[in-house]
Amino acid sequence: VDVAGVDELAENSMKKVTAQNREFLLVRVEDGFYLVDERCPHRGGPLSRGRLEGTVVDALGTGAVSIFAPLGRREAGEPQA
Repeated sequence: VDVAGVDELAENSMKKVTAQNREFLLVRVEDGFYLVDERCPHRGGPLSRGRLEGTVVDALGTGAVSIFAPLGRREAGEPQA
């Protein structure tokens, strides 16, 4: 599922995106792209309103952070893991 083009997101920035009726946070940092659930797993707030620091988001200044796993690339027709 495509959610954004490579040129749509500047390095060291993040964007809320929707795919398959779910909201996610797409993050671009120096080493690539990351994709996580839009909601903070600790407090349930929107991560897109947080502050990005490397591959960590300070969710609404609460001190709760989410660490990202790299987003792998999948070729068309390849099964998802």
